[in-house]
Amino acid sequence: FSACGSTSDEAWLAIEQDNAPDGSVFLAEEQSSARGRMGRSWHAPAGVGLYLSLVLRMKIPPERVSYVTSCAALAVASTIEQFVHLPAEIKWPNDILIGGRKVAGILVESRSNFPDTYVVGIGLNVNHRSEDFPKAIAETATSLRHERGGKHVHRIRLIRPLLFYLDSVFAQLRKKKFERIAAAWKEFVNIEGKRVLLRAKGEDISGTLESIDLEKGVTVLLDAGLTRTYRPEHVASIREAEESA
Repeated sequence: FSACGSTSDEAWLAIEQDNAPDGSVFLAEEQSSARGRMGRSWHAPAGVGLYLSLVLRMKIPPERVSYVTSCAALAVASTIEQFVHLPAEIKWPNDILIGGRKVAGILVESRSNFPDTYVVGIGLNVNHRSEDFPKAIAETATSLRHERGGKHVHRIRLIRPLLFYLDSVFAQLRKKKFERIAAAWKEFVNIEGKRVLLRAKGEDISGTLESIDLEKGVTVLLDAGLTRTYRPEHVASIREAEESA
C-alpha cells in the first residue's frame, strides 16, 4: 500500500475474506491510524519507516502466546544488529530500543472468531530525523538514521532480512523450540539487576529485577525483602524505576 489506515486492519480484512494464508505480509509506505499497545497511537509518516503486518496461523498453548510477541521482537532486534550494525535491546514486552530510546514497536492481535490466527504488526523507525517526531515522543524515540549519525538507511533492503528472521524464529516456535528462543531473546535483554517498576496481575510492584526468562518467568526482589516470581504471560510491563511514566 502507498498509504492505509493500518496494515493490521488490512490484514484482518483479508483474513475475514479468507484471502490471507499463513505468512501473508502487508506493507505500507504510510499509516494514518497506526496503533500500539493499550490503544496508543504510533507515528507512521510516509517514506521514512518500515510498517508491516504479518499473518501467523499457528496453534499455540495459551501459556505460550506471549512467545509470538517475543519472537517478533527477537527478529527485529536481530535485523538491526546484523544488518544495520547497531546495538539493539528488547524492552518487555514489545519495544526495541537503541541507547534507551524506542526505535521499533510490535503489536500482536488475535480475535476469538479466528482461532489460532495472529496478526503481528511491526513499526520500525528507519530514516526519521529528530524533527520528524511529535514533541510528545521526541525525547524517547529514535531512528536507525539518527543512531548512524544521520546516515541514510535503505529501507527496502531491510525487508528481506527482517522477513528472513521472522520466518526463522516462527519456524522454531512452530517446532516448540521454546528454550532455544528464550536463550536467543535473553541476549537482547539488559535489565537484570536494575531497579524496576513492574505491572503484573493488575498490581504495580517496585523492586530489583533479579532474573527474567521467557520460560522461568520474572523474579523481583521487593523493597520489603521478599522475592516474587511471575509467569511471563502475567507481566504487562517492566520499566526502569528512574524512567518517567
